Amino acid sequence: MDHAALIEIFPSILASLQNAKFRNNWKLIRALLPHLGRLREVVLLKRVLEIWMAKVEQRVELARVEGETLEPEKVEKWYHEFLAESAWHFSKADSWVAGQSEPLQNVAVLQYQSTVLVKHLLQTLAMLPSSSTCRLHLSAPLIERLLVKRHVDYDLCQTLLSHALHHKIPLSTSVYSAAAMVALKEGHTSEAMALMKKREQEGVRGYIGSDDPIKEEREKVASVIASMLVAKTSSSPETLLQILEPYLSSETQPLPDASEASNDTVLYRHAWSILLSRLAREKTVTSEALLELSKTMPVSCTVGHTMTCLVHGLMLRGKLNKAWQILSALAEMEKNATDKERGRYFDRVALAVGAQVCHGLYGLDAAINYVDSLALRPWQSLPSPGQVDNSIKLDRVCLDVLLGLCKAEGAVSIAFRLWKAALPRWGVYADDSSLKVLVDGARYASQNKEMSEEEVFRERWRDMKAEFSFRRKEVEEDQFEAYDAAGFAKGPTSVLLDPPNTTWHDEHREKPWQMARSVFRKVLLGNWPGLSDVVSPLDEVEQTMMDRFSALFDGDSGITHSTPRPSSSTSPDTPLPAPHAPYTHICPSASTFHSYIALLGYYSLPQEIPLSFAWMRSLGVKPKWKTLRLGLMYVGEAEGPRRWVKGPGGERRLVRDEEVLREWLQGWLKDDSRSLKGSGEMSVPSEGDVAEFRRMFSKRNQRITAE
Repeated sequence: MDHAALIEIFPSILASLQNAKFRNNWKLIRALLPHLGRLREVVLLKRVLEIWMAKVEQRVELARVEGETLEPEKVEKWYHEFLAESAWHFSKADSWVAGQSEPLQNVAVLQYQSTVLVKHLLQTLAMLPSSSTCRLHLSAPLIERLLVKRHVDYDLCQTLLSHALHHKIPLSTSVYSAAAMVALKEGHTSEAMALMKKREQEGVRGYIGSDDPIKEEREKVASVIASMLVAKTSSSPETLLQILEPYLSSETQPLPDASEASNDTVLYRHAWSILLSRLAREKTVTSEALLELSKTMPVSCTVGHTMTCLVHGLMLRGKLNKAWQILSALAEMEKNATDKERGRYFDRVALAVGAQVCHGLYGLDAAINYVDSLALRPWQSLPSPGQVDNSIKLDRVCLDVLLGLCKAEGAVSIAFRLWKAALPRWGVYADDSSLKVLVDGARYASQNKEMSEEEVFRERWRDMKAEFSFRRKEVEEDQFEAYDAAGFAKGPTSVLLDPPNTTWHDEHREKPWQMARSVFRKVLLGNWPGLSDVVSPLDEVEQTMMDRFSALFDGDSGITHSTPRPSSSTSPDTPLPAPHAPYTHICPSASTFHSYIALLGYYSLPQEIPLSFAWMRSLGVKPKWKTLRLGLMYVGEAEGPRRWVKGPGGERRLVRDEEVLREWLQGWLKDDSRSLKGSGEMSVPSEGDVAEFRRMFSKRNQRITAE
């Protein structure tokens, strides 16, 4: 079943899910999840999740009416099964290559799903009968199973830890190690250290959490690695060395096969990887020192996992030739590796770093050729032993690296080709981070590329013509598709590159930023057609000229509008994606919306920024504080006509668009703490915050718009 067929029959599938009883509903979902996961249908997964949670609520209510006692363990099992099944099908690769780790897929979506499921589970447990002496709460094993997964985000981690603390649930040491890693990933170093200290305290108290010796050994390895990673953030390399020293010595180290690496070998490799990665960022460490240090590395640790860190450090120091030599040596070692050693020396991480080194040495075209020559095609058979060309299963990280290189070069036309070719050519599903890089690249395209006088004249002439036709017609959204899917899948690498002696305007009618805007809107309005009915916060207070005129003379008979209220959020009645929506594998995140709002503001479309916030509200995406500040600044800079608004007390006043938008945002985010800039700050930037932000651009002599 392909994407088009699934979209076509999905209304019937949803009808069956809604009409089925709880047990049959889950059977249908289990049969559906493999298809959703294979096609990365994250938008459809959210709809299925909504229906399933509604069925759970119906099941709990039925049990209450019939006097049935639902055991909390049984309810927990329902949620864990849903999470485990969906995570498995959405995170695994389409085709597994021996020796290669699974590509990183749909992490943001799985994080969202985990958060929604856990919060709904807590609400469901609260609905079950309990006593004053026995309050229902999550079990320790479930908290542990949730936290050790890589798709747990910081908010969910905090929710689980707070829940455990409130109900005095004893947790194993591995839970604190996993929580520390989540905090560290989000940049909360002090909190990560506090969690590691808590782990040590719980270990002393005997909360090991497992009688299984194999599991206990794995927990020990995970705890040691967590300690290494926390130490990596230390400002002193000496502190890091003190912790890593027991795992850097070559004495008593075995030389196991890659497929049967012992726990000790895993620790040794992690220690060297962390050490080289930390020293690579240390400006006082020279490239010669890095190379000398790598020579002391044990043979069992000379693998791609560690050597890639060395290559990255050399690249940061401008030693591109030496970095390229090491990468070439790793590729040669991979070519001569045995079947059991496949993937030990060269994998997708090495390829992503190699693309950056190749770009620095030979340019963007060479970097794309390099990646394309090593990438496995979805329609090709799995690589044979010793094969390096067309052997590496790419993931979205590799795609994002290439898009980032295009952004740095101002090669936005190549970026759009890579965006279109990623799925048919490499089997890579772009996600919200890929869309962010694409939008950012289009925003900076005019700044990065030098234009001749003739090109400048043509550009301005096109702008003049566009001014007369802008409101008469919408530009076709698909015009940037230079090739069809078949050409992208099996054509030569040249289909990804700019044709010789061809400029952007020779091939496209839209400007890069207009094209990026079209792609973003296609993602949103294709996946959620109902967003086309969402009203901008500013439009909610629009009045006619007669209303305004009457308000000057008629006491309370004039304006009756109050401060606008946010639109309702998504529900099971949300329309399905459009029949031919091509991006149902993408759910824009807060970071993606930030880039989109920056694009709108920079290219003088501030009137679309309030609508973007309304879209975020409808999708349940909480904006970052810096996004609110940026959007308010651009709306304030536009300074449109003031509006008559009736406040809560009945008084009327003329207010600016920035004030209307700020009040709307405060009504939406007043109870939310995730958008805060810091402790004690308002969730929405004040007028002073925005003014200070605007002055920063003036002091730096930076433009805030392209004009």
